[in-house]
Amino acid sequence: HMLEQPGPEPRPKRIPWVVLNGNTYHALRDLERRYEVVIVDAGGADSEEFTTATTTANAVYTCIVPSDCDLGTLPQVNAVIGRVRDLGRTDLIAKVVLNLCSNHPAATDVDEARVFVAEHAPHFRCASSVIHHRDPFKQSYKARITVTEAATMLDRRGRQAAQKAADEVWRLFAEVAREVGVPVPDVQPVHSVPQVQEVHGDE
Repeated sequence: HMLEQPGPEPRPKRIPWVVLNGNTYHALRDLERRYEVVIVDAGGADSEEFTTATTTANAVYTCIVPSDCDLGTLPQVNAVIGRVRDLGRTDLIAKVVLNLCSNHPAATDVDEARVFVAEHAPHFRCASSVIHHRDPFKQSYKARITVTEAATMLDRRGRQAAQKAADEVWRLFAEVAREVGVPVPDVQPVHSVPQVQEVHGDE
């Protein structure tokens, strides 16, 4: 790279956001005309906000921990998706993102969750991407920074975990983008986590 004079750090691009309550249908239609991509965080409750947002959506993604307690809430959400499809939205993409999955090599939580979704939430399919339980997620949230920023404060093992976490999030983002027809940026987090060379006393 060419040498450049030091200057102020570039400011991150501001993402517009609004808070909507009650029937969100017309407000979201208006936003859809003005923005290429509209992301709605409707929470996990069977609410008016969730139902009306779903009627305008191209895709619905719900994050579920692969445990009996969490999976047990999915049939209720599945019923909402069924009602929306009955209104004619047969093209609606509805997927479950398995989150906080076990890292143990012998763990079966992901396979069991996929079977549960197929049997008890037929309006959903499981996303190919899976997010595993990794400490950098907790550490970055506590510090209110990104996973890759938290990696600068970790040891070698922690940096490796942060890299895996960043890769998993990127794969999920790319999967969602392809499904909803949004271009996937060429930049990937292959080198997103700083690789600090450790020098020992005998070297």
